[in-house]
Amino acid sequence: MADAQDTRVQRLDEVLKLVQEKVAPEKRNLLERFVQRYFSQLDPEDLAERQPADLYGAALSHWNFARKRDPGSARLRVFNPSIDEHGWQSTHTIIEIINDDKPFLVDSVATEVNRQGLTLHLIMHPIIAVKRSADGTLVDLAADDDKDARHESFIRVEVDRIIEPARLDALAADLARVLDDVSAAVADWKAMRDRLLAILADTGKQPPPLPADDLSEGKAFLAWLADNHFTFLGYRGQELVVQNGEDALKIVAGSSLGILREGESKDVATSFAAL
Repeated sequence: MADAQDTRVQRLDEVLKLVQEKVAPEKRNLLERFVQRYFSQLDPEDLAERQPADLYGAALSHWNFARKRDPGSARLRVFNPSIDEHGWQSTHTIIEIINDDKPFLVDSVATEVNRQGLTLHLIMHPIIAVKRSADGTLVDLAADDDKDARHESFIRVEVDRIIEPARLDALAADLARVLDDVSAAVADWKAMRDRLLAILADTGKQPPPLPADDLSEGKAFLAWLADNHFTFLGYRGQELVVQNGEDALKIVAGSSLGILREGESKDVATSFAAL
């Protein structure tokens, strides 16, 4: 344990020395504090495997990318750093994300990376308390317990190197879609749970025509789901109607929540006709 801690301290000291050498004095203190928080949870082995110059470059890259962000929106990029263009390098393709801290971010990003058949070589996820000006410019770091600070998720992922520009763009687009889905699900989770509780209450007032045992079991299951045993991703109300002589499910306007918000522009659920 002592050896691992010694490795961490030594490597961070080397990175901080580069900050002192390369960063203007008026910006130095802020960047030093950022570097310490940025690498605070990275395994000593991962630190030791990377050159101090590349660690410095990675931290400075993410810092500069995070300097401006509109509230409530994620910043994301996928790129291959090079000495000539970025001042540091990696044998892997790098994913950088800055977002409001919320559940499911890391799992969702990792799942999308795996879905695309890429190996995840490293993932970092420090939560850093920051202060931003009214226009979204990052002006300072804050204490973790500062109520006026924003707690932001800094995700850095290293995956198999992707050469083709089109594939880099496609990965970025797919990750952006995933982050949008996470935001929608997290923003609407309470409303979706409230809808479940309302449905559960309705079964007591207007029970469906089911045997008593089946109804009791169904209500118990819904209550169990509502008791933090289920991750609500999307909800939509639908009505059974007849359209062109065939049964169809009509989407109830304004009912869609979570990841189903997007599809509300449609009037009828096409999946029912396929069934």
